[in-house]
Parts: sequence; C-alpha cells; structure tokens
Amino acid sequence: MSTEWSPQALMAMNYDAWKAWTVQAAVTLGVFTAVGRAEKKATAESLAEDLKADKRALDRLLTALAALGLVIREGDDVSLTAFSGEYLSEDSPGYFGSALSHMAQISPNWIQLARCVRQGTDAASLPPLSEEEEKKLEEARHRHFILAMYNVAALQADSVAAALDLSRAERLLDLGGGPGTYAAYFCARNPRLRAVVFDRPVSEEIALDIIGKLGVRERVSFQGGDFLRSRLPGGFDVVWLSQVLHGESRDGAALLVKKAFDSARPGGRVVIQEFVLDNDRRGPLGPALFSLNMLVQTPGGAAYSYSEIEEMLNEAGIGKIEELKGEFPPGNRIIIGYKGE
Repeated sequence: MSTEWSPQALMAMNYDAWKAWTVQAAVTLGVFTAVGRAEKKATAESLAEDLKADKRALDRLLTALAALGLVIREGDDVSLTAFSGEYLSEDSPGYFGSALSHMAQISPNWIQLARCVRQGTDAASLPPLSEEEEKKLEEARHRHFILAMYNVAALQADSVAAALDLSRAERLLDLGGGPGTYAAYFCARNPRLRAVVFDRPVSEEIALDIIGKLGVRERVSFQGGDFLRSRLPGGFDVVWLSQVLHGESRDGAALLVKKAFDSARPGGRVVIQEFVLDNDRRGPLGPALFSLNMLVQTPGGAAYSYSEIEEMLNEAGIGKIEELKGEFPPGNRIIIGYKGE
C-alpha cells in the first residue's frame, strides 16, 4: 500500500516515534500496573510516591497517556481504560508490556542506524567518535535545529501572516526568532512593516540567508543576544514569541513574557504562538508529547496550558487577552495580549 507523502506526513511519522517512546516509558516505570493496584483513586502524587518518580515529570507523562487514550484523568484522579487494564497491567493474563519493554531496550541501537550503515556493523561494535567528529556533529546539530525551525514554520507561516492583522504595524520584534521565518513572512504581507529578529548570535548567518531568499532583507535585521539576560530593544508595535516559552521553566517563561511586554510600545501587542495544553491537562496530544520532549531536552522547559500563559500575561501587566482564530495545526494556538496606552 502506497503512502501519500508530504512534509506534514513526514512530521507525523516522527511524532509516532514519540508516541511509542511515551508508552514504552510508562510500561518501564510500571505506571499502568500501579494505577490498577491503587486501593484508592490513583493521582500523580500517589503514583510518584509508589513509583519513586518525580511528580512534575510523571504528571506530564500522565497527560500524554490521557491524550493517547490509555488512561482516564478526572481532575487529579487517574484510572485505567479497559484496554490498558487488559494489556498494559502486569496483573492481567493478557499483559503485552514485555514486548514494549523489549522495543524500548533496542531503541538506542536504532538511533545509531546511520552510523551502522556507514560502518557496516552493529551498534555495539561502533567505534567511539573522535574529538573532531564530535565537534562536527555538534555544529551539525545546531544547524539542523535552526533549519528545522524554518522547515516547520514555513509550513504555516503564510497562513499565520494572513490571519494576524499587522496592516497598521510599523515595527515588529521576533523574539527568539531563530531563522526569522515569521518576521520575513509578516514583512512580505505587510509592505510598511520592518522587523528585528532577536536570537543567539550563532543563528545570524542562517537567519540572514533565509531572510534574503524570502526577498525582505532590506526590512528585516538581526540582533544577537540572550533574550533572558540581554537588554532588549523597545518601542515595537508587536512583539512576536513563536514556540519559545516551552523551552523555559515557568519562571523563565514568565520573565520572557515580561520582557516582551516591556519591549512593546504603549498600545502595542504581545503575540504568543505555542503548543498549548488544555486547562484540564488531558491533552491535546501534540502539546502533551512536546512537553515530554522538553522534559528530555531541557532543564525546565514544558508545554503550558492556556490558563498558565494567560497568568503570565497578567503578571506582566496585560489585562486584555484574546485568541487569534484560524486554521492552525491541532494544539497550536496564538494568544494576543494588548498593552495599555
């Protein structure tokens, strides 16, 4: 059977790996068995104690399992579905977890597949990387990270630019903008708009190349710095934060929102695009999986709920908040905060 391939289908295929690793982790930890054995209603707190796991991290895992339909969350209470009770609890005769645990054990070898093909050997026999190879790998990782942001943003940047009214805006700050994709698309749709992309200096070369290819080099500039530590430029009609809050802890994200507020002129807007969790933390699946991605990739990053982002905006000094409506990917939401005159 042939597959209808597209960039979106390629991304979905990779998200499938995240789904598998999520369930494998839950089986390895014994989450389903512990929920089934709970004398009272299981909660993230009681399960963390039973499993000797971190409560905050386990709560994220439970959110993803709820979004996958493998546990049921009602407030703080967690229970098994009929399927997970039959196949994922060790106390069931139909327990299928050993197969999943085996897949988890061999996953690290699959990550080495490219090197195995190059060397013609199994993962255990691969020689350690040399210092030069490690350096080249690190350089490639950063380049792929920046270009990945461009790849993903380019799939929806034009539709976002069409939905967000910037017709009266003259200055925009793309905070943590990486390759500057959104700044470029915003300027392409709004001839009077000029933008500044603020990101780490190592992103500048890639960003300027992409901005140049999109034909708006004369109206988009790049400023290097650390957005949590550097002094940011000010006086902007719009400060755009796309998919940057999830890389920070709750305190770091709140600080970033406050700095964005300070960079907006009176009467300006702070516009946040994020993978947003529902307030009940049962999903959606995309943000729930992305929150686990942040758990394994960053010291404190996480996907935040709508109410948490709203709270950050309120703490920064923003009172009027609304959500931009449009055809965006599931779980991807755009929240607008208006700064008073």
